Amino acid sequence: LILWGPLLTTCWGHMLLGSAAARSRLLTAGSVEQERDQEGDSIDTDELLAFIDNLLPAQSEAYLHADIERKPTDAKRSESFKDFLLEDVDFARCLDGTAAGGYERINPNSSTVIIQLQGGGYCDDFESCSSRAADDEAGLGGSSKWGYECDQGLCTGIVSTDCRENPDFCDASLVLLRYCTGDHWRGTRTQPTFLCRNGDGQECGDFWFSGQKVVEATLQRLFDKNILQKGSKLILAGRSSGGGGVLNLID
Repeated sequence: LILWGPLLTTCWGHMLLGSAAARSRLLTAGSVEQERDQEGDSIDTDELLAFIDNLLPAQSEAYLHADIERKPTDAKRSESFKDFLLEDVDFARCLDGTAAGGYERINPNSSTVIIQLQGGGYCDDFESCSSRAADDEAGLGGSSKWGYECDQGLCTGIVSTDCRENPDFCDASLVLLRYCTGDHWRGTRTQPTFLCRNGDGQECGDFWFSGQKVVEATLQRLFDKNILQKGSKLILAGRSSGGGGVLNLID
């Protein structure tokens, strides 16, 4: 059962995007003003909020799984995810300043879009954030070593293209956002934060906490490419820290 009203935790532990009452808080932390970086890049949040309002029903309704067309397991579809980076949005950055992004498998014939937020802990001081940013293998602080293909079991569950694993949504447009900001997807900074190991200023660095901005930029990108449009079904899901991010974004 998919609820487009109250927040629902499924058996997978995913959080689904809900009520129209929550949508006004989806893309903002304090205001709904258009934000610009120092070079003039912008996201028109007023337009995006109006668009999302059209995606959600005027009243809470329940949609059975049967409402979403199921495809037979032998249906022809692309099984491959393609990587993308949000390089054209200056403030959608990973902890180390590299461009944020993820992987997508777009089906232009589907009106359903799934966005999953990757999990992976957090950092809250110079030591933990610098260690996270330097760990290229995990890729939880930067995108420079991310692979071109979605591996390491990331594109599974609700964003799996395998209809045996994911019978309800395998034919939807699927997006996996890599978690590289260490902020539970809550960061709204459009400039880096300067942190030091201690008060003497001998060991310091800049860190980007822009997790929420990464989600905003991804929604805008899908909107601009007409992947999201009026009448689409949008489901925001997350695991671990990604689940916490979903709670923050819709609350």
